[in-house]
Order: sequence, then C-alpha cells, then structure tokens
Amino acid sequence: GLINGAPLSFYIADFFKFKVFLSRRRFANWFNSLLIFRINYKWQKHVILEVDKEFNGNLLLYSYWAEAPFFLADYSRSLIKVVRMHRIDFYLEANSGYLPLRKLIYDSADLLLPISEDIARILRTQYRIESNRVFVSRLGISNPESKLGINRSFDFKKDPDERVIRIVSCSRVEPVKRVHIILEALSFYRGSNKIEWHHFGDGSLFGYL
Repeated sequence: GLINGAPLSFYIADFFKFKVFLSRRRFANWFNSLLIFRINYKWQKHVILEVDKEFNGNLLLYSYWAEAPFFLADYSRSLIKVVRMHRIDFYLEANSGYLPLRKLIYDSADLLLPISEDIARILRTQYRIESNRVFVSRLGISNPESKLGINRSFDFKKDPDERVIRIVSCSRVEPVKRVHIILEALSFYRGSNKIEWHHFGDGSLFGYL
C-alpha cells in the first residue's frame, strides 16, 4: 500500500498544516487513512474509470461516511461527488481534534448531506461551505405512500389481541444516541395493538431501558 503510484501531496500537506506529528492519536488517524487510501488507489481508479465509461461520463460518487480521500484523487475530480456526515466521522472533538483531509473533502464535494442541523451549521460557519451545497438528510425512513394518498392494508390476524406493531432500531445504547426517546415516543401510544421493540446494539444505558 505504500510503494505504488498513489498521490501523497495532500496527505503530506495535511500532516504539517495540522501538526499531526505532535499527537499519537492524530498520527494514527492520519496514517490509517493514508494506508487505506493507497492500498485501494489502483483498484478504485480502475473500477471508477471503467464504470464511468459505461455511464458515458455521468457517474456519481457517493460516500456514506465523511472519510472519503478518493474524492481528491485525479480519477474522481471531474465526477459529481456526494458525501454524508454522521458523528464519529465528523466531529473533531471526538477525534483528538483532527480528522484527515476533511476541509479538502468537503470542498471537493458537490453535495454535502449532514444528518443533523448542528453539523450543517458547522459546515457553513467553520468550514465556509456554501449553503446551496449543504442539505440536512436525517437517518431513518419516510413514508412516501402517505404523501401519495395511498392506503396500505396490513394483514393483521383476525383476533385484535394478536395485532402487533413492531419497532426495530440499531445503535449503541449511549446518551449521545438518544435511544430512550423511542421509549418515550411509544409511551404516548393509546391504541389496542401490542408493541414489540427489537433493538440491535448494547451500551451503558441498556439496563436503564
């Protein structure tokens, strides 16, 4: 992953600009990002260029996480790029004050999709990203059928007591995830259906829930 033709210049510039050498945690973040980028560089370049040919130059790159150094590679600069930001991949205070190449990645993206208003605010104020490139895109699902006026009939069992509303969630059970709000929301339910809540994940507040 180190001995190949992958570019190094933006990593080296980031290394000195943010004094990565002063912190073991920063250096680990920087080095891991560099290594993964260089290991995948040749393969990603081949795949992206081949797929772009199939789409006649209309390929769109979408990164679900803000860790997207391939946005800065020569093979992707002319493509439309979309990046999503969550928490651990965005907030500097959760990463010893440093995440590799973030400003460059955000500047290179055509569309930025933060999951919260707070991240959107930071993008606009601290990173100076134009508002027309930042759109809040929350996690979860919507119900397009209700917007279209479509009524779906659910196949409940005939016995009303056997009707079940199932809620499924997945995350760590920590204060920052606010999983307890699901329980608070369900407490407002006044219908006759049974409720099953399935949660995938553990954490310090699991016993409390």
